[in-house]
Amino acid sequence: MTDPLRHSDPDRRAGSISAAMTRLARRRNPGYQRVDAKELRDALTLFVTRFFRALDGGPTGPVFESIATAATRRMQQGLHPLEVFGAWIEVRQILESVAGDEPVAAELLDICEQTMIEALKKGVELHSPYAWPAHEVRALEQSAKRLTVGLQLIEQSAGEAPKTPMPALTRREREILTLASGGMTTDQIAAQIGISRATVHTYVTRAISKLGAVNRMHAVAVAVSLGLIVPPAA
Repeated sequence: MTDPLRHSDPDRRAGSISAAMTRLARRRNPGYQRVDAKELRDALTLFVTRFFRALDGGPTGPVFESIATAATRRMQQGLHPLEVFGAWIEVRQILESVAGDEPVAAELLDICEQTMIEALKKGVELHSPYAWPAHEVRALEQSAKRLTVGLQLIEQSAGEAPKTPMPALTRREREILTLASGGMTTDQIAAQIGISRATVHTYVTRAISKLGAVNRMHAVAVAVSLGLIVPPAA
C-alpha cells in the first residue's frame, strides 16, 4: 500500500518526510544531536526531493550524489561512520513506507545504500575501533541475532536442523569438566592435576563461556550432552 504523502504536493511531501527523518536521526544517537537541525533537515529535504523526482522518471545521478555528499559531510563534522549508517537505516525505512511496493524504489534505495557504504568505508580509517558508538554496536548485534533466528527458521522449514558449530574446548578444559562431572570440588580438581585453585576457576570460566552455560553444573551437563566429555565411572 502506498502512503498518501507519495502523491501529495512535492514540496510539502519532502518537507514532512525530511522533518520526520531529522527527528529520528537526532533521537537515534548523540552524534546527530551535534549537527545543526536546520542543516540536517535541508540536506534530507534535498535528498528526498531528488529521490521522488527519480521515481517519477527524473535523473538518478543527483540522488546518489546527495547521499555520498551527506555521508562525507557528517564524517567531517565528527560523526562516526557507524552513526551515519544507523541514521541511514531510519531514512530508508521511512522512504520504503512512503514509496510503497514500487520495484523502482527498492532498486534505487539499494543503490543509494551501496553508495553510502562506499563513502563510509573511506571514513572508517579516521576512527579508532575503541571509539565506536555503543548504541549502534548494540543495534547491529541485535540485528545479527534476529538474522540468525530467521535463518534457523528457514532451515527448519526446509526440513533441516539448524547447524550449530561444536564448541572447541581445550584438552585441559575437557579434563577439568570431566573431573567436575565426577563430583570433584575445585580444590580437589586442583590437587588432582597439580594446578592452583585460581587456574581451575579460569579454565571452568572459559568452558562455561564457550558452551553458553550459566554455571559449572550447566557447563558439565552441556558438555556431556554434546559428547565432549564422558563422566568417570562411579
